[in-house]
Amino acid sequence: MRGGVELGPEPLLTLPVAEENLAGGCAVELTASLLGYLESACASDDRLGALMRYALLPGGKLLRPLLLLETVAALDGDPVAALPAAAALEMLHAATLVHDDIIDQDALRRGRPSVAARFGRADALVGGDAMMCAALGQARALRSSGYDADRALQVLEVISTAAVEVSRGQMMEADLVGRMDCAIAEYLRMVRLKTGSLLDAATRVATVLTDAGEPHSRALARFADHLGVAFQMQDDLLPYADDAGAAGKPALSDLRNRRPTLPVLIAFRNAAPRQRRMLQDLWRRPAEDAQHALAELLETGGALHAARATATEHLTAALTALDDLPPGRHRDHLAAMAGRLAARRS
Repeated sequence: MRGGVELGPEPLLTLPVAEENLAGGCAVELTASLLGYLESACASDDRLGALMRYALLPGGKLLRPLLLLETVAALDGDPVAALPAAAALEMLHAATLVHDDIIDQDALRRGRPSVAARFGRADALVGGDAMMCAALGQARALRSSGYDADRALQVLEVISTAAVEVSRGQMMEADLVGRMDCAIAEYLRMVRLKTGSLLDAATRVATVLTDAGEPHSRALARFADHLGVAFQMQDDLLPYADDAGAAGKPALSDLRNRRPTLPVLIAFRNAAPRQRRMLQDLWRRPAEDAQHALAELLETGGALHAARATATEHLTAALTALDDLPPGRHRDHLAAMAGRLAARRS
């Protein structure tokens, strides 16, 4: 069912330490394996090890590694053997968040001080770099899981390419700062790079590890593409939710940093000259002063409704892509993850 996604059987993984986790489920032992693997990967008893553990544990949503492991299972592979690749994606993602918070000067992440706030900007920068390098090193660990050198090299290529694409997306986002006149197409290209690259990498790695055929690979590429866009659009809408204060990252971050988000871009594109001037005036004010008035303007002008509808379209397209995968409980789990994404509040 797509309109109101039926969650079906419990998904493969769960994270009791992270209430906002998108998978839910009951396989605590496999989740513990993932968390234990991450902990062992940053076990050094020094400041760098402490920083990496702080950035990685307890886990957040774990969307990327969960997506990889569930996709491996959906393609009749062994998710336990794929743990090194899943850990690599989470380490890479955590590194990008550390760098994000340095760039945005955000003091909170996941409801607690960001790595930069806890360890200082210099250590956070170095620690983020170290996590990226450590993530790439996880490809070698796939050899211990029974994969041959060629397969491990393919995984390394997918993950390293994704790291470059995320960086390209970060730079593109910086170019769009302050631009309410940014075309929606530009915004979508940035989103597919910055947010979508790691989701795409998760499904690509799964197809590499399972020797998936071309039809399944294409279906998963469509799924990851639309899921990434829907995920970012939902993220853009979170500051305007009734419980925006529950988010682990400051709700005003985008506004304070003058990043163009989908509701703002839609509002500016559809506004008459007078409304455009009002939007521009609000954007120039301190975020705390502008938030309420901007939310009202986006709501009354229909921009929030339009953004929600667009996010729903991409979510529906993602779910439709799953129809080309073999039917079964793990395909249902992927659909359930996407459905929970639509209802998340942080």
